[in-house]
Amino acid sequence: MKKLMQWIAATMIIGSVLELPARAAESASVLLQKGIFTEETEGNLDAAIKIYEQIATEAAANRAVVVQAQYRLAVCYQKKGDEAQAITILKGILVQFPTDVALSQKAQALLAGLGQPASEAVTVRKIPLPPGWVISVSSSGRFLAYMPKGSKDLVVYEIATGKSWAAIKGKGDKYIENAEFSPEDRLIAYVFGGSIHTARIDGSEAKPIYKGDGKSELWVVDWSPDGGSLIVDSTDSTSKSLFTLDVKTGTMKELKRKGHPEELWRPHFSSDGRYLAYQMAADGGKRKKIFLRDLQSFIETPLVEREVDQIVGWWPGDTKVLFSSERTGTKGLWAIAVRDGKPSGEPEMVKANLGDGFGVKQITRDGLIYYTEEKASTESVYVAAANLETGEITDQPRRVTERFPGTQYNPVWSNDGQKLMIAVQRGQRRFLTVPLSSGDETDYPVAHIFDNVLQQHAWSENGGFLLVQSFYKALQKSGIYRYDLASGKTQPLVVTESGKNWNAHPRLARDGNSFYYARREFFQSADKRDDWKDQIIRHDLRSGKEDTVYAPAEKLQIWWPFELSPDGTRLAVVISDQFVKEDYVVAIKVVGLNGGESKEVVRMAPRENVTSLTWAPDGKRLVSTRELDDNNRNPQGLAGVWITAVDSGETVQLKLSLPHMRHIAIHPDGRQIAFQTRSRFGWDRDLWVMEGLLPKPVAQAAPSTKQN
Repeated sequence: MKKLMQWIAATMIIGSVLELPARAAESASVLLQKGIFTEETEGNLDAAIKIYEQIATEAAANRAVVVQAQYRLAVCYQKKGDEAQAITILKGILVQFPTDVALSQKAQALLAGLGQPASEAVTVRKIPLPPGWVISVSSSGRFLAYMPKGSKDLVVYEIATGKSWAAIKGKGDKYIENAEFSPEDRLIAYVFGGSIHTARIDGSEAKPIYKGDGKSELWVVDWSPDGGSLIVDSTDSTSKSLFTLDVKTGTMKELKRKGHPEELWRPHFSSDGRYLAYQMAADGGKRKKIFLRDLQSFIETPLVEREVDQIVGWWPGDTKVLFSSERTGTKGLWAIAVRDGKPSGEPEMVKANLGDGFGVKQITRDGLIYYTEEKASTESVYVAAANLETGEITDQPRRVTERFPGTQYNPVWSNDGQKLMIAVQRGQRRFLTVPLSSGDETDYPVAHIFDNVLQQHAWSENGGFLLVQSFYKALQKSGIYRYDLASGKTQPLVVTESGKNWNAHPRLARDGNSFYYARREFFQSADKRDDWKDQIIRHDLRSGKEDTVYAPAEKLQIWWPFELSPDGTRLAVVISDQFVKEDYVVAIKVVGLNGGESKEVVRMAPRENVTSLTWAPDGKRLVSTRELDDNNRNPQGLAGVWITAVDSGETVQLKLSLPHMRHIAIHPDGRQIAFQTRSRFGWDRDLWVMEGLLPKPVAQAAPSTKQN
């Protein structure tokens, strides 16, 4: 580990993300070409090194360019005669960017030329699976279970041979919710129809071992190392619990209970069955900690109490617990040493630059890491020109900025239409103003203020502040906050009370003195069923006084519930019966404020969602992005843009349809549109296996069979 930490310290620039200055930065690809020219044409190695290091700090989101720059950096040090530094950087590339096969091969070749053995390299290979959801991998690494895209069956796949078979068949509207292999790969435990079942891995001898009560959601988490019991996660409306379930008798025994449904996560048995490591969180999962429970003494000990993303599992041999964290600015894999059920020392980094789509499925007994990685999900903001009367595209879409590729969200126009404000969601989160003609881009870093996703934002008429819906670190609460762009001062306006309400979608009034937002209040009905009611609230920014402007009998579509008309007299609201029936229907209504007229403007096809909504600047048309919620009929996630006349209901479709279009915004001139699109869908995840990062456990001597 000491050797590993030495090269990590020397190459920390790979994973660090420094705050960018408020200026227009050269794109990472341009800087890379500039560095290569400086290195190879001008022969100025010191200047080239500075450029490659600049790329590592300013372009951390662009992994492909960063790894190219790191390789060139190693080449520069080799040319300068500093072989030790070149070797350090090349080994860093192999560990931190193992899925870039071409660069890994080049790095290995250069290491071989420097006299370094290839045996020290981390290797990665892709498991050739058809599209689908990878559910679990066996602890031996021999089998995996997955659900093919468009299917409800549980398929078992033998990794070495490539053979697969449908072990468990889905029935009607029911499918296999999750599954885990037993330690010896003989059985598979799974949840089906709200109950827990076991079967042999070929699907035979399937039988229920625990019948659910219909009130709690059950999830099989792990098998005990001896195969005699399961760890089961049980979640109801008020609590989340961990149970052990005896496989033979079906007896459940509670291990741990927490009050909030999201406070107890991801338990993992140690290989000897003595300890259970798991994650607990407060404030809706924002503040996460890792604990260890001794299953003999039932003593619970905290292992890691800050900056935890997700617990991953045990290091081979039970010497450490692995978890992911963004404590250095980018997502990395970390380990905390464990001795006698207690933490030993501080967490140490094992691997940097995991990527946002990285999710561990299994750490096998021989130290292989099976993980999924979402295919290049690129959230980007575009601008196009369109005729809102005919739906014609008069100027094709163009990306508004090349910075922060794949992390651009939620465009909002300035009042004069000269700039767009977008959110950069991953890594070092920030807001970014992008001029549409000339001028500098301006950065407003907010990762130190807002934790997790910047869910929504609204830009004031004078451009001086934002209303931000996010999780505010100072209060450790989600809500709606005023963020002053010049000073960075942040003021809570509406704070969400966990389990009681949810406040979302801030929209400023034209006069700038108030804003509107959607509130969902949770309660228990007279027949003891969980229910909620939706309202749209107006909040006065000066006095803080609030009043309800709309309280529908229907349920609002809370992820995009309403939009305020340009003149401030009407609301366009999105209502849905999604929680009443499976083939739900979404509709858009226009509601007059202060007792004005209310009418339904458009009703969608069954299972068609409104993914964003806005008004045309003249207030005569509504523009919505819509997406069919059906993988079989819409496998690419294509979304269309529809323009509806409020008075007549006449609708035309914009002649542009891209995957997952949303967050549409209309320029004040009514001719330019900005929108966000995503290139991939959540099902598109590849399964990889990584070898060499973790040590193989020392083989134990077999017990003697010699007779005395």
